[in-house]
Amino acid sequence: AGKTTTKETSSVLFSEIVGHGTASDKSLNNHLGLPLTILSADKADKWIILEAGMNHVGELSYLGDIAKPDFVLLTNVGLAHVGNFASVGDVGDAKCELLARVKNSGAIVFNGLSVDALEAVRRNIKSGNITCPNIISLFDNKSDNEFGGVSMTDTLVSQNGTQAKVSINSPLLDPEITSIWDDVSLSVPFVGKHFIQNALLAVTSLLYLYPNATPEQVNSALGKIEPPDKRFQVSFYGKLTLIDDSYNANPLSMKASLQSAAKVSPGSRFIAILGQMLELGDQTKEQHFDIGKFAAEVGVTDLITFGASGVDYIQGYRSIRSDGDTAEASDIDELYRLVKQKLSNIESPTSVFIKGSRGNKLERVVTYIKTEVAV
Repeated sequence: AGKTTTKETSSVLFSEIVGHGTASDKSLNNHLGLPLTILSADKADKWIILEAGMNHVGELSYLGDIAKPDFVLLTNVGLAHVGNFASVGDVGDAKCELLARVKNSGAIVFNGLSVDALEAVRRNIKSGNITCPNIISLFDNKSDNEFGGVSMTDTLVSQNGTQAKVSINSPLLDPEITSIWDDVSLSVPFVGKHFIQNALLAVTSLLYLYPNATPEQVNSALGKIEPPDKRFQVSFYGKLTLIDDSYNANPLSMKASLQSAAKVSPGSRFIAILGQMLELGDQTKEQHFDIGKFAAEVGVTDLITFGASGVDYIQGYRSIRSDGDTAEASDIDELYRLVKQKLSNIESPTSVFIKGSRGNKLERVVTYIKTEVAV
């Protein structure tokens, strides 16, 4: 979760502060997209940012051998694609394949707030898979940071975005830089703690490679970031707030986005349209039940599900909340009908949040709402 948004954030930071370069387009992060990005780069580029994705063992080893990275940024480790692995630990080890390809003269930045990412990095250092000695991590506070890195405190999430106080205390950076970046306030125009975390990973990579960047320059650049297509894009239609996060989903990103969506229009009717999360293997039932519970806990008033795991979402939701309204759609036409029924007469502020795995193609519902309901 967060690869493309972090890549886009990094691209804006480097473009605004460093100069021209090349970044992966959209989510072209596989065995075709990554080489195509390299081939599209210009000799005059000052940097190239490559997004790398995987859902099986060995894929990041392959992409890493092609990219030969000087610097790798790991956003998190979670249950995404766990159905293709024996455990979440194996997912972490597969992600560390890319970290193992970093040159010893390069560096690694990772999200130490992700417990599974932290354990994976520690495990792969101990086993000798990761040999690069230059590692920087993101933590909530300085005392927890065994690697030295970025501490984040006083996170404030509002309808207008997210901000946090940041301190950088990595021994890999010049002391003068760490002095400047002590208790600095940074903001992103996205709603959600996970967005500021990913932005801080991008900022840390910028400072490691280009240490003269100032907080003023960074904040200015961060203010120019726009969400990638189908990633928490917020639109307003009178009393209707539409939150399109339909590109993809896994348990980690689903929780983060539901929590953020609850912040966009507090106090309003909160409708969640949730598609099935794929590639979860034997954890499918448990994870959908858990997300249903979480939806109830963050204030979802109306839950519409799409796909085979809809009943698990609803059972989880009902275990917490008995007064909410639930409905299950087995096909897209039924989903359209349910959505139209819910939104046919909007009398009070209403938020609609849409998210599911790529295979659901829930952008169809976004288009339907924009063209058939919100007009």
